[in-house]
Formats: sequence, structure tokens, C-alpha cells
Amino acid sequence: MKFIEYAAHFLIPRNSNNHKARLLHSPILMAIIACLFVYQLTLSSVSSVFPKVLGFASSIPMEEVVRLTNEKRVEAGLGPLSFNSALASAARDKAVDMLEHNYWAHVSPNGVTPWDFFKNNGYTYRFAGENLARDFSNPSSVVDAWMASQSHKENLLSPKYEEIGVAVVEGDLAGVDTTLVVQLFAAPVAKTAQAANVETRPQPKPEALIASVQTSQRISGGPLLSPLDTTKGMSTAVLGLLLGVFAVDEIIVYRRKIFRVSGRGVAHMSFLTMILLVVLIIKSGQIL
Repeated sequence: MKFIEYAAHFLIPRNSNNHKARLLHSPILMAIIACLFVYQLTLSSVSSVFPKVLGFASSIPMEEVVRLTNEKRVEAGLGPLSFNSALASAARDKAVDMLEHNYWAHVSPNGVTPWDFFKNNGYTYRFAGENLARDFSNPSSVVDAWMASQSHKENLLSPKYEEIGVAVVEGDLAGVDTTLVVQLFAAPVAKTAQAANVETRPQPKPEALIASVQTSQRISGGPLLSPLDTTKGMSTAVLGLLLGVFAVDEIIVYRRKIFRVSGRGVAHMSFLTMILLVVLIIKSGQIL
């Protein structure tokens, strides 16, 4: 009985809470925001110390990244790209190199460029480009992020490219379990031109870089939990609870014709929603 009374005090407007659900009072809302930030900091700390327990375990099929990429190209009136196994192998080598040498960039600290991986896999190109992504949980969010970036979008929708290779590799990067997606684009040199003079191929400009992802592969054992999914789940649950309490509060106040001098429920909920969205955005994936 006491539990029911206590729950009603927090969830339903009544005399004990000045006709406003206690959960919607400013001090409680501020406490919830503080707890969410502490929760987020704790996740970051745990993922750094125990990457095998908490990390970015995602499911990003290479085929789906290729399909979604070609879907965007067709929508833009361009022809689809053909999958090339040599490009896929080069993309995988790039992802593994980033994990082994602990960097997140188009060019490694040792000066290794994306084009070195093309050469190592026997691919001679006229045009080439790379898109990179990390810590996304599904292929559509990866492609959408690239499409939202002008430079990555230009790479993805370039009419110069004819073939594509993608690699998805998971491993430890800077002490945190990470999912890397490497996407390589290219237009091959014609076979006759390759036989005549391979060295005359033009080098792509640095701004044409962008990477993707290939067959999903894991470097070492996978984590048990994903901080991105955990954060989204917690934020969604908290937001759903508050919105539900807010709706019930407004309905009861309206039906009982309760007059409240300091009713700032809409402002409070708008502010809290903004904070929760910021938390989700901060933990979303990155592109390069």
C-alpha cells in the first residue's frame, strides 16, 4: 500500500505533490539529467577499461552497404557500382592496418595512404576514393551519415567511379572496442592501358578520400554489450516514462480543472528532450 502511495506521489498530480507529478518537478528533472550524464561517463570508462565487456558490437553486412550505396546512386540517376573483390580486400587491409597501428585517418602516421592498399592488392585505377565510418550499429545509419556529409556524398555519388569494395572489421582501437567500415571506390585502368603504361595513372586528390566496409570480421573476441545501444535504450526508456507521466499529468489537470501558477511542464519536457537527444548524438558513429 505504501509503495502504491509513493508511486502515485511521483507519477500522478495530487495534493501531496502540489497537483503536479513529483517526477516533473524541476529538481527531479535536473537529477535525471545528471544521472544520465554520470551513466554516460561510466559507460565510457567501463568500455575503456573492459573493452571485452562493453564495446561496439554491430551487425553491418558488407552486401547491405553495397546495396544501399547503389540504391542512393540509382536515386540520383547514376549507374550502380560493380562489386570488386580486390577492392574489398584492399578495404579490409586498410581496416586491419588502422587497428594494428592504432589510428583513425585516411593516411597512417607512417605515411601509408589508401592507394598503397590498392597497389598491394593488384588494383590499377584511373580514379579512386575512400569513405570511412566507425561505431555505427547498422548499415543504413552508415550510408545515411555519408550522405549527410557533402564530401562523402560526392564520393558516393561520383559518376567517375565504376567499382566498389567494402569491409567491416571489429577490433580494439585506442583501448575501445570499435567497428570500422571502409568503403573504396574506383574506376579501373583499361587492360590495354595497363599493359602499355601502368605508371601514367593519375593520383586521386586527398579531398576525394572516404572509406566503407566489407565482409564483417572480428579482430579478437567480441564485447558482450554495446554502449551505443545501451545508451539509446536507457535514454528512450527515460524519455518514454517522462512523456507518459507528462501526458497523464496534463490530462488529469485539464479534467479536474486544476489551476497551477507555475506550470512549466512543456518547457521542462522540451528541455529534457533536447538533453536526451544530445546524449544520443554524442554517442552516434563517426565518419571520416
